Amino acid sequence: MKTQILLSIASAAVCSASDYQLHEWGTFTTVSGSDGVLLEGLQREEEQLPPFVHSHFGMENGQAGDFAEYARILKVHGTAGFAPPRMKGIGERPVASVTVKMETPVIYFHSDEKKAFPVHVKVGFEGGTISQWYPQRSGGERLPEPVPPLDPATMPTPLAAWTLDFSKPWRGSIEWQVEVLPPSDNAILFKPGDNVGWLRARQPVTNAIRTATGESEGYLFYRGIGRFDPGLRTSVDASETLHLANQSGGDIPYALVFEQSGADIRWA
Repeated sequence: MKTQILLSIASAAVCSASDYQLHEWGTFTTVSGSDGVLLEGLQREEEQLPPFVHSHFGMENGQAGDFAEYARILKVHGTAGFAPPRMKGIGERPVASVTVKMETPVIYFHSDEKKAFPVHVKVGFEGGTISQWYPQRSGGERLPEPVPPLDPATMPTPLAAWTLDFSKPWRGSIEWQVEVLPPSDNAILFKPGDNVGWLRARQPVTNAIRTATGESEGYLFYRGIGRFDPGLRTSVDASETLHLANQSGGDIPYALVFEQSGADIRWA
């Protein structure tokens, strides 16, 4: 797996590393042809996120977008290069060569500590960008911006200059500075705009987390897109036999395969 998580406690006097457990869960989604070659185009998203989720400008998915940032880009570049979020909140910054979608990773904390304690979380995404997150991050990558033209009014920055091409080396990152709340803290996690997918990720046995600005949730959430070799090659031969090749350099302890043909589903 190309994602790495580095976790440090802000104050060892408050809580030692043995006083909590961290649980990270998520999936990498890829689509390949019968020859095993990964297909591009996975930047498209099927389900919208709640409106309170944060994102890079131009990569919104259900959010209103930062129109102050849109106005700044319009002034500096003569055009935003891409449209602001549409009514459904779908950002339109152009991307290319995306073969992997990092879908809904969440980080849970489990602790019996009777007092809140601070943690600093840093996630690095080799080969991709962390495009959406909640709560608000304390640091992380910034998407590149084209060089502004000398005269934005007559020579605006072309749309192609805004393209994020993941065939080139890329390393995304995100950081949070949060407090892990004790089990006795009845933090109100409900927020207007909660949807079914968001609610499913909440686990009553986990500790709530809270930022300095008051954003709270039962987990840290992030998503991303990129391009890298996931380590598992899938192909189908002329006899329609599925072949799996582990090229990760490590063991894959479990694998689940299913085939759907009309109303029939087979599992293996």
